[in-house]
Amino acid sequence: MVTGPVFDGRHLVGFLVGLVATEILFAQTVGRIMLREAARRRKLAETGTWTHPEKGRVTLSFWEWPDRDQLTKVLTRMEEDGYVPADDEPTREIRARLMLPEWDNFERMG
Repeated sequence: MVTGPVFDGRHLVGFLVGLVATEILFAQTVGRIMLREAARRRKLAETGTWTHPEKGRVTLSFWEWPDRDQLTKVLTRMEEDGYVPADDEPTREIRARLMLPEWDNFERMG
């Protein structure tokens, strides 16, 4: 460390406190960035897609529906109206969580 009449114990303590505070703030910032990324990935993992031949595509997020019974009714009605669930992991996961019956593309589309 630099020694001399200008750099005394008070400056050393201030420097060390500032260094510790900087490290704490950096660690908190990195932690928040990691939490946001985890939330973004969870949101993507809980977003399913259903496609209708004429009406187009609908994307639903599981986490946006507080009432699972209502979401189950909506999805059941959509599939009865001709919406086809995507063959991807998030869509299959949503259907499994809601305990919807297995989707048989050939039976519905044939």
